[in-house]
Amino acid sequence: MSAIILDLMTTVTCFFTIYQDFKNRSVNVYVLVSFIALALLQLISNYQYHALKYATVNLAILLSIFILQTVFISIKKKRLVNPVNKTIGLFDILLLVLLCCWFSPKNFLYFFIGSLTVALFHVVFQKIFVKKNTLFIPLAAYICIFFLVCMVVKNIFQLNFYDDSFFKAVAGKMI
Repeated sequence: MSAIILDLMTTVTCFFTIYQDFKNRSVNVYVLVSFIALALLQLISNYQYHALKYATVNLAILLSIFILQTVFISIKKKRLVNPVNKTIGLFDILLLVLLCCWFSPKNFLYFFIGSLTVALFHVVFQKIFVKKNTLFIPLAAYICIFFLVCMVVKNIFQLNFYDDSFFKAVAGKMI
């Protein structure tokens, strides 16, 4: 399958995710199935870049982050707390797990930090301008927005997410 077609299908799926997460604060199961299929196609089409090994390392990084989050929240609440749907949504977790297939470990960390930074701007904006007591962050939408930005940059500059110099090359070409 052509990389352009795969990117196009991923873009459409990301737009569905963004729309549904902003509008309903939930995402349809068909979007999840689409992401699963796209992640498998991504692994199959990039076998020469050690995609499976990279996905496994990224999954281990993500798992350790979620375990640390659970421990931190449990210590803070002084009881064992399941963070799913309390601090992070199930679709947010599944989306991050599936996006492990698209990046090398170094680029995945950059992507993870970048997408959370985009969501943090949303929180700061809401705290300053909206003044709500409870904040609801459409994290999956912000992850997809940042992912789409990365895909556009990748295609404009003909870069590869599996190459660890992706973000360095982007910064070098933009400066």
